[in-house]
Amino acid sequence: MDQERTQRRGSIPLRRLLGWTDPSKFTTHHEDLATQQEQLVEIIDQHGFNWRVYAVAASGFFTDSYNLFVSNVVLPALAFVYWPNAHVAKTAIYINLVTLIGSAVGQVVFGFLADKYGRQRLYGIELFIVIISTIGFAQCSRGIVHTFSDSTSEASMSIASWLMAWRFVMGIGIGAEYPLSACITAEWSATQSRGRMLSAVFLMQPIGQLVAWLVGIAALAGLSKYYDFSVGIDNSGNDHAAVGIDILWRIVVGVGAIPAAIAIIFRWTIPESGRYTIAVKQDAKTALSDTRRVYANPPASTSAIGPDKLELQELAPNAMPPHEYLQPNRQDTPQPSPEPSTRDEENYTLDLPEAGEGHDSAEYELPHDEKAYTQFTRKALHQYFIAEGNWRYLAGTSLAWLILDFPYYGLGFNSASTMAKLWTAQRPPSTSATPSWLYASPYGDTGTVSSVLRANAKETLVTTSIGSILGTLLLIATINHFDRRKALVWSFLALALALCVFGVAYLYLFHTASHAVLIVFYAVLQFGFAFGPNTLTFILPAEIFPTKYRCTCYGISAAAGKIGSILAQISFLYFDSGDLSEPDSKSLGYVSFLYAGVMVLGAVVSWAWIPTVQERESEKPYRLRTKTLEVMAEGEEGVPEEEKVG
Repeated sequence: MDQERTQRRGSIPLRRLLGWTDPSKFTTHHEDLATQQEQLVEIIDQHGFNWRVYAVAASGFFTDSYNLFVSNVVLPALAFVYWPNAHVAKTAIYINLVTLIGSAVGQVVFGFLADKYGRQRLYGIELFIVIISTIGFAQCSRGIVHTFSDSTSEASMSIASWLMAWRFVMGIGIGAEYPLSACITAEWSATQSRGRMLSAVFLMQPIGQLVAWLVGIAALAGLSKYYDFSVGIDNSGNDHAAVGIDILWRIVVGVGAIPAAIAIIFRWTIPESGRYTIAVKQDAKTALSDTRRVYANPPASTSAIGPDKLELQELAPNAMPPHEYLQPNRQDTPQPSPEPSTRDEENYTLDLPEAGEGHDSAEYELPHDEKAYTQFTRKALHQYFIAEGNWRYLAGTSLAWLILDFPYYGLGFNSASTMAKLWTAQRPPSTSATPSWLYASPYGDTGTVSSVLRANAKETLVTTSIGSILGTLLLIATINHFDRRKALVWSFLALALALCVFGVAYLYLFHTASHAVLIVFYAVLQFGFAFGPNTLTFILPAEIFPTKYRCTCYGISAAAGKIGSILAQISFLYFDSGDLSEPDSKSLGYVSFLYAGVMVLGAVVSWAWIPTVQERESEKPYRLRTKTLEVMAEGEEGVPEEEKVG
């Protein structure tokens, strides 16, 4: 029995050796993986902005943005049809809340799954969730409605419950797209193009919002030919108008399934990330093969490496692909299979020499943090996050995103009520009986459903979409010319100052003839968010963490941001008994000071716990060079003492 135990302790199943039959070559195996990883990075870095990768990631993120912010377009329409007599649209806020909660769940769950099982296995799943939930949301109904003699009614189903249920499911799909889009982009990008590609993907957020409003305007214009939407607080003709508005919001929501379907097609065109395959699965052959499928030929004018250096070198048996595998301009062809083994590979064991026989048994062990699919063991997690101190990076990206989203969603996710405050020179005429879709509009009792929907679209396009798109475009053009970490810190501080100025201006100019100044200030704020922390908090988590934890950490960071947006929605419900939702309330000015203080905290967190992702070139100190993902993956242990955080 003792002899049997000794034999088991000194044996390793062949499957644990990952195909390497000689334990004396374990060290060589890791050296070879490092060599081939460098070669993979060199292949990618020969190229610039990759439009194929961009199409894959951007199409998914565009779908996300459209479906997330489409609520601003359709919620007034829903209020007109389904709760026309409600004075305060709390149901609309609840719908936004469950969407954001679902998004946070999707970000964490899919981020973990993408690291555990690979990005490719999840390609499209989140988009299928969005498509299914979009169809479900667009088909929500009250069931059978019976109207009593006293004009009250009873429905067989709760439309609000169905809307919230489907928006929660949609939120999961929306949230899942965040880590996938960002990490796909980061891992397939050339090092110097990574910042531009990530910021270009994020450009899809304001464009998605823009398209949602344009679809709403187009649907309203088209349906106006068949329905009379000049219906206001007077309910005469309301039933016929309600039919048209009910069709309108279903069209606007249903259109969101189209870009999701297109994005799925793009997802099928790209293989698993080579960086994931080589770092987690430790399969260099497949990683290099997949990379060559995406980057078929090095550009003739920009190649920094001769074609002869793109070949794999002769390495240990079974460790690497054949020598000619990555010849330039060579089409992918089936490779000869290795000689079949006559051993039972599942149960075969290899006896290790006993200690004291002149061998160091440590050299036969695969490091725990490099074994395939073992990155989530308690020991591995403790080593990277606690022992090496990289928890600070995760805390930094998470808190920065939470802090950013609290004021960002507080100002913009309930855009109808916010726009009504900015675009009016005096309080719109209203009473406690004014329905919410008119109450939170620039018209009050004098408005019609068509005028309200058109005003919401026009005001949001001018004050939000234009500034956000211009800010993101400027960041795309300049992102390689400044330090991203410092830019995050200073943009937080600049926005804190801007929010203070906006708050003062709001208190003095609200409902005055000079209210146009508030519109300009608000547009400047949206520009600042896009040029600064709103885009940078999207970019940095995809650059900082190692491949084995990249999606997980990104999902946690993004979910923290959604917690900030959830807190912002709750503030609309409970701040000063819901005073933020009142069209004549000055509370937004006071809340802006709170937002400013929060932004200062964001600057402190970014400075203390977010590492730099760039370095100055030694020969040209005025130029910044982006660090590779592999350098960033070293974490605190690989950072010079003067650059350590915390």
